[in-house]
Amino acid sequence: MSNQYQTNQRRQARPGGGLRAVLWVVLLAGVGVNAWASVSGQNMAVYLTAGVVAVVCIAGLIVSFLSNRR
Repeated sequence: MSNQYQTNQRRQARPGGGLRAVLWVVLLAGVGVNAWASVSGQNMAVYLTAGVVAVVCIAGLIVSFLSNRR
């Protein structure tokens, strides 16, 4: 039989869940723009900017993961 306190604790949303969702969406957009700009021969500044955005999102996701570990 499970402890009621533990069951309620598992149901609570993790802090920063909304931020992580936004970071994932921006990461996917940055990767998509990066791929599109590389394939279509756009200016180097376009895909470098998208790459930097992707790297910043990855760093944010790592920081969010590490700060919310239990």
